[in-house]
This record gives sequence, structure tokens and C-alpha cells, in this order.
Amino acid sequence: GKLAIHHLDSGKTSYDLSIHKAKIKHLEFHPRNPNVLVTASLDKNVKLWDIRKIDGKNSYFECLKHLSALSSAAFSRSDGCRLLTTDLHDQLRVYRAPSWVLEHEISHPHRCFQHMTGITASWHPAADLFVIGRYPDPRFDNYDPEMRCVDIFSASTGKVCYELMDSSKLITSLTHFNSTGSTLATSSGRKINLWQYGKT
Repeated sequence: GKLAIHHLDSGKTSYDLSIHKAKIKHLEFHPRNPNVLVTASLDKNVKLWDIRKIDGKNSYFECLKHLSALSSAAFSRSDGCRLLTTDLHDQLRVYRAPSWVLEHEISHPHRCFQHMTGITASWHPAADLFVIGRYPDPRFDNYDPEMRCVDIFSASTGKVCYELMDSSKLITSLTHFNSTGSTLATSSGRKINLWQYGKT
């Protein structure tokens, strides 16, 4: 998993380093501190970096080891005080700043297959809520093959607050709120749904 940082103002690349043992699936900057970068990899690790000090694969300041390959790691959009990780199997984790302690470990069916976009969770921009598509798994309790919904979680409790149901029964892979949090876009194959607060 290689990292390259390209500067738009100068057109120069300042890094071209191998920092993970496998492909990097997701990376993003901290919303409040532009020097902090998080990377999530198929090597089952999430790493936090200070981009001013990157000089090799071991120059991270925090490494969060997981049980499965990862599809994403995202800072909470409201304040950046939480980090949400999604693996490619059945686990969500919420870590809390500043020491990035594990706050919640959540079992959630969202396994991935070769020809399907990996299901990833995403944050609400103002509230401590996150959303993710559900792909029912017969190994889970209360299995219901029809429950291909979108789950909305509270980051404070780690519990589901709401479920959004789509009559098409497609698997939702990608989710994203607009900047105010009033509208949620969900993607299922070639279909995009828009959900608005207070409307059904």
C-alpha cells in the first residue's frame, strides 16, 4: 500500500512511500487538523499519521489492529473526536480521541463479495450519528433475508436508532449526507436514493 502526497499549488509530489503491507482502501485528513491523516488497508490495520513526520511505514503515531481487512476509516465530521472503521466482513468500531481508545465494537452484517462495492459507514455532519447499509447474514441472530436496509447508529451508544427501508430490497453499499445533514444519499448498484428528514 503506497502513499503519495501531491501538492496542487506546486505540482510536486512530496511522498511516494510504501506504508502498508497491502492495498490502502481509504484515506482522509482530519477535519480540524490538516496535518493528521488516517489510512485503512487490506492488511487489517488502520494507521494515523502526522504528514509532517512521515518517513516510512513505521512513522505512524497510532496503529489500530483489526481482525479483518478494512474498507474505510472516517473521522466524525462534526468535531473529529471519533474515528469510525468498517471492515469487509461484519464489524464496525468507534474509537475516541485523543488517545483513540476503543469506544464501541459493533457486530453488523455487511460482508463483501468480489463483484460488489464494499459497504462502508459514513458520518452525519453535525450529530454523533453514522449510517451503513445492511446485508443480512444467516449467521447472525434474528436473521431476516428481506432486511436489506440502511441502519442509522448512535455513536454515543453504539446502537441502531433508525432503519431506512427501500422497497427494491437492493443492497446499499455507499451512503453520504449533504453538508447540513438534511439529505442522505444512498447507492445500490445503479440506483441512488435521496432521503430527507421528515419525509417518507
